[in-house]
Amino acid sequence: MLIPNYKLHFFLKVILLLTFIVVDETLKAQNLVLNPSFEDHSPCRSSGDGTQFIRDCKYWTFGDSLADKSESAYCTSCSNNYFKPPWINLMGYQYPRTGSGMIFLFNNYNLDTTNYFGSLDGLINHNYREFINGTLSNVLTKGTVYHIGCYVNLSDSSSIATDNFGIYISDSLMDYDKLGMVAKPPFNIPQISNPSGKIISDTLGWTLLDGMYQAKGTEKYLCLGSYKDDQHSVCSKDLTKKEEGYSNSYFIDDVFVIPINFPTLAQSHDTIICPGTRITLHTTAGHGFSQQWQDGSKGDSFIVSDPGIYWVSFDTLGYSVRDSVKISYYQITSGIPGEIVTCSFPNTLSAPVDSMLTYYWPDGSSGFQYIAAKPEMVYYNLKSGKCMIKDSILLVDAEHFKPILPKDTSFCTHDSLIMNLSGIGNDITWQDNSTSKIYPITTPGSYKLYIKTACGNVENDMNVFEGDCHCNLWIPNAFSPDSNGTNDIFKCVNACPMEQFELQVYNRLGVKVFQTDNIQTNWDGNYHGTPCADGIYVYNVHYQFVGQPAHSKIGNIELLAH
Repeated sequence: MLIPNYKLHFFLKVILLLTFIVVDETLKAQNLVLNPSFEDHSPCRSSGDGTQFIRDCKYWTFGDSLADKSESAYCTSCSNNYFKPPWINLMGYQYPRTGSGMIFLFNNYNLDTTNYFGSLDGLINHNYREFINGTLSNVLTKGTVYHIGCYVNLSDSSSIATDNFGIYISDSLMDYDKLGMVAKPPFNIPQISNPSGKIISDTLGWTLLDGMYQAKGTEKYLCLGSYKDDQHSVCSKDLTKKEEGYSNSYFIDDVFVIPINFPTLAQSHDTIICPGTRITLHTTAGHGFSQQWQDGSKGDSFIVSDPGIYWVSFDTLGYSVRDSVKISYYQITSGIPGEIVTCSFPNTLSAPVDSMLTYYWPDGSSGFQYIAAKPEMVYYNLKSGKCMIKDSILLVDAEHFKPILPKDTSFCTHDSLIMNLSGIGNDITWQDNSTSKIYPITTPGSYKLYIKTACGNVENDMNVFEGDCHCNLWIPNAFSPDSNGTNDIFKCVNACPMEQFELQVYNRLGVKVFQTDNIQTNWDGNYHGTPCADGIYVYNVHYQFVGQPAHSKIGNIELLAH
């Protein structure tokens, strides 16, 4: 047996209705919209034709100024036969999405309604739109993100479908005078709007229109309707090709405003960790949220081993929020300098008394003093609270301050000798009372340099001669002993055979950290097997090519390991 099309359409809507019977009770409990599916209403009308209007639906209004002149019908089980689902007079078949109530809104497009509405001539025009106001149970909380939306369905009798529908959230009820009857759209820009160009054309099922909104903290109402005028609406038909225009009606059901509880980092406060340790960040993300860490990873946790600000973004329904946490190292500062020049041994190292710190020395003792028997690198542990770090002290005997200047040297004729001692941290004085650490020598003669130390001055004597030069010695000005295979060593390169070669390297305290008399021996940046700190070092190289006078050069080399 063949089933007529209109009956088949009706049967399909019955089937769809069954899929909406079960309502998510969790969402219903969270929904702030009062009477969201239009179930609660005033007593059914016993007079007139029994038509139920929007004013009969609790917590919903059609507006005040023209409510008695024109108002869309409220479709419910106690409406008269014209507006009682599923048969809606002139609209076609449609069941409410849930429950027994729904509302429809009527709209005109390019339609001259003068002959349609009689006394309303001049008030209703081709941009005529209908709107409804709803009330929320609470004022929205400032800063909270809400999922806001409703379900819409195009009536069977509509002559046109459009993309025109939105929800405006406000702190007051919208007066109908400010909407469709007097002013032309657009009136307000709805915060929740159907995407432009996405025509709502489904007459069988219900179309979800929704979005996310962050509250200002004053909103208590929402207004649903078609906010765009004809010019800005995307329609299923060309409005210019039908002089009498078009109209449509959209059924509305299941309006919702639901607060979204976005996940956060489990570490809700900035966190301090011990140097050299790690911490694992976790989130509270649950079902319905995707997350991404600052490095692009999407796991449930993130391991942190360095200080910094770390963040994770959470996304749901196209809306994202970000939570962050600052990770800092617990600051443990030793009260003992990293390098000490002393005049005698054994030497007692003394740290300032601090009840928050505990020093653990290499002999197994603890406390604020340690007796060092000889010049050496002293390694110790320093504990504060639950954190412990490793540190070291370089003990230098003042006797190790060897003269920096060469005994004898020369400079090339028509040239000069530049003594660059800017890498030395000690105060210096030349024989002419100059204290400059960059000292040019242009004439032969005897020169003296005094270096001030903790144990007195160290005197340097140097005789300078002038001679001819035919070969050069190349000396780099920086190296990076980081084992990457590039510039890992400090090395002098000779252009001619060498008869004599001596090289010394000093740190800023004047401590000799490297020396060699073989040009093939290179400095790897270590001192007694321990990496030296980054910074400027002073080199002194004394050399002589075969058959030529001896020369010396003093300059700076920068160590860049880190």
